[in-house]
Amino acid sequence: MSNYDKYSRSFGWNKTGNSSSSVVERGRLPKPPTSVSMCIPRIESQIERTYIQQVFSKLNIGHIERLTEIPLRNDNTHKRIIIKLSWNDTTLSEMIQTRLKEDKTVKVVHDSPWSFWKVVRAN
Repeated sequence: MSNYDKYSRSFGWNKTGNSSSSVVERGRLPKPPTSVSMCIPRIESQIERTYIQQVFSKLNIGHIERLTEIPLRNDNTHKRIIIKLSWNDTTLSEMIQTRLKEDKTVKVVHDSPWSFWKVVRAN
């Protein structure tokens, strides 16, 4: 066994210089996801999805493609919401996406002045 074979095996390269484990062709890397999905980790169960859709449509940050409600395991009074948006090209939507990409929270006020939801990036 040559030194080339010994080292190339440890790095996953074949003799043509291409990665033997990679299915991506050279120069054709997949685009990173540009959209950010949001999560409201804890929201009261009695809040209806139509109300959530109305609140986000008033913000004018994008169109909701999918809204998923997930019941919390040990708490019947609350649920988790995952929101997939097609984002608008506005300053507010860009600011929200930037904060979410930096793993910061965003407060969405839905019933002024005291009621808000903490929104985080969905995994």
